[in-house]
Amino acid sequence: FGRRRRGKAQLTVDEARRLVATAIPLAEQGDAGAICVLVLVLLGLRAGECVKLRVRDLDLGGTALLIQAHHHDASHLKSEAARRALLLPLLLRPLLRSLVLVRTEQGVEVERPRDAYLFGEHWRDWPREQVQRLCRLANVPIVTAHGLRGVATTAAMLAGQDPDRVARQLGHVDTGVTFAHYAAPGMQDTLARQHTQHVLLGQQEIPRTTVSDESEEPITNGSSQMIPRNRGPR
Repeated sequence: FGRRRRGKAQLTVDEARRLVATAIPLAEQGDAGAICVLVLVLLGLRAGECVKLRVRDLDLGGTALLIQAHHHDASHLKSEAARRALLLPLLLRPLLRSLVLVRTEQGVEVERPRDAYLFGEHWRDWPREQVQRLCRLANVPIVTAHGLRGVATTAAMLAGQDPDRVARQLGHVDTGVTFAHYAAPGMQDTLARQHTQHVLLGQQEIPRTTVSDESEEPITNGSSQMIPRNRGPR
């Protein structure tokens, strides 16, 4: 009853890096749940969008992910803006590709049917269970799958991505929902201070990352690949 509570509990960026570092080796061993967690934290997908992904949604040779309806089923799309194409970070490309291939009894790798669910058939609570499992393994506070969507938002903005672009990547119509429900509290004030600092420091343009930056190797901290590279003013 009353107003919807804004803002799910989020991990800090350092905690999210620990989560990513914990998930990577498990994902490389074929742990589908760990791959799902990496998709949630790096791309900011909704849990419902993740479980509805199909093999055919992995596009452009496994470099892009399509969020779309299937056979007139758009129950996982909250609005028309939710239909989008996301360029995959280098880390995710072979991991998602591994979910497409199966090995036959003769030892030959073949692709699964294009309409098969990428992560298998699961209820919407499956991503939440995987996030909680990985949080325990990483020894970080337990958050929800939706909380990781907030982490992806906060990290993208701290890395210098334009808020409008972040909103579109999340499938939002505008930045109002993004700031109100997903970005860390005070993010608008933080971005405003960044504008002030750049003006006072004599820089004519505020650094922003572009879509093409996502295809390059991000800044790493050990095995973490949490924040994309920002190469300065354009």
